[in-house]
Amino acid sequence: MYKFHVPIVVRIVRFLSFLLSADLEGTVTVLGSQYYLYEVDIEDCTSLPCPLTIGHQYRINMAIYANSESEILRQEVYLILKSVYKKIDVTPDDPCNQIRCPVTNNLGVSFSALVTIDETLVPLEGELLWRLFNEDDAMVLCMRTDVVLQTG
Repeated sequence: MYKFHVPIVVRIVRFLSFLLSADLEGTVTVLGSQYYLYEVDIEDCTSLPCPLTIGHQYRINMAIYANSESEILRQEVYLILKSVYKKIDVTPDDPCNQIRCPVTNNLGVSFSALVTIDETLVPLEGELLWRLFNEDDAMVLCMRTDVVLQTG
């Protein structure tokens, strides 16, 4: 299992006063986030880019720090393969099943989900994109990391 520990300050750039961007050694990128991502733990990931076997499920744990309130959270998870966004199934599909919503300001929370790598995919290098939105459809977290799809 490979853990990405994301320090709160790692080359943080302010963009339009509400977007944050941190580039972490080219492996994990946090883009357009109001919340701080400080840990990502991808099950069975022993190297980067993270190898994901087609047809398997992976538990992904994230720890975030909420610096604004959110009544609800909605997530979108994609694999980006050759510039094509492929939405992937995540269980549970509602982060509030694990995080007590509403999320309050100045709160550190953790959540996890199972990601299913669709059997119709072919071996390719790509990216895993994970976005969280609040009740106003504002993106509060956007995380991207390099992956490589492989056959079992």
